[in-house]
Amino acid sequence: MKLKIASVQKNNITNQGENHMPNGNYVQRNHKDTVFNDLFSDKRNALSLYNALNGTDYEDTDSLEIVTLSDAIYMHGKNDVSVLFQNRLTLWEHQSTLNYNMPLRGLIYYAHNIDGILEAKGIKLYGKKLVKIPGPDYYVFYNGREDTPERQDLKLSDAFPVPREGYEWTAHMLNVSRGGNRNLLKSCPALNGYVTLIEYIR
Repeated sequence: MKLKIASVQKNNITNQGENHMPNGNYVQRNHKDTVFNDLFSDKRNALSLYNALNGTDYEDTDSLEIVTLSDAIYMHGKNDVSVLFQNRLTLWEHQSTLNYNMPLRGLIYYAHNIDGILEAKGIKLYGKKLVKIPGPDYYVFYNGREDTPERQDLKLSDAFPVPREGYEWTAHMLNVSRGGNRNLLKSCPALNGYVTLIEYIR
């Protein structure tokens, strides 16, 4: 079953008052969300970014699906863009502020996306047969002003008060501001253009 593209602008129906905050924080966040969502909801740009992240050179955009959840379904529990390709569910999120809770947020996003995919295909989890699901990849593109390493692998287990072996979720946080990850930006013109635009707006 073909999943419909459901990536939409993060609507401001419930945040109308925030659009007029004196410091402009919500307005800035909203335009970044909109640009990132629109840019990578285009299959050509999404495949370009996928290739840049994985060192691949796939060209068949018809094999890639944008499966980002609609705001109407998960307004406060969805990532920016979700891509289903090569039996992998890749989640992308941009952040202009550091947030070390991204592994937990990413796990929630993944669960919501899987729930939506299974529902769209009419698959139930109550039978005996093992249900196969796409493996996860979760990337956070940081474009804020604080100095951070080019790449940080943030682990969900760091939040466990008591360590538990065998339970893990990783958020790959890539710093794409101030010249970070130049090779990645060079390999993906769409991402490079996005970063350049945000710097220009600032």
